[in-house]
Amino acid sequence: MVQQMDSTIIARVLIEGDPHLSSKNYGAHRDYPKESLELYKATTDKAEELKVTHIVSLGDFSYGRFNTLEYRAGVERELDRRNKITNNNHYTLKGNHDSATYGWTELEYYVKKGLIKPAENIQLGSLNVSMVDYGQHNKTQIIAPTEETINVVLAHDFF
Repeated sequence: MVQQMDSTIIARVLIEGDPHLSSKNYGAHRDYPKESLELYKATTDKAEELKVTHIVSLGDFSYGRFNTLEYRAGVERELDRRNKITNNNHYTLKGNHDSATYGWTELEYYVKKGLIKPAENIQLGSLNVSMVDYGQHNKTQIIAPTEETINVVLAHDFF
């Protein structure tokens, strides 16, 4: 939560880990599609409960392409809810699973569709948030820290 000197709340930022949404079953999961979508929905529910103004996902939006329209519809319902809750301030960093040799990834599709904002640097009062996509740690300009600001770097990478 970011507050001004007069205690007015400027922003409430929810940072979530890698959703790894997938319409296919993986590993020892009984029903990975259902589990991953339920956890994504639970995070959206928490964002709504906390009245967040921004959501930042740390990458790995999906774990491969969605192969059913029903799953895609469920994901889009949650993206619509997130955008309504945050006034279109839902960002997702690009993770190592958000790349492909076969065309757009799910993340790129939803960014182009306007349902997710890509990683960028944002300033919320005295809070500077720099977002760094996977593999871009030496190529991304972060907001320069000052003594008067709180500076956070969110990355799907290592430094």
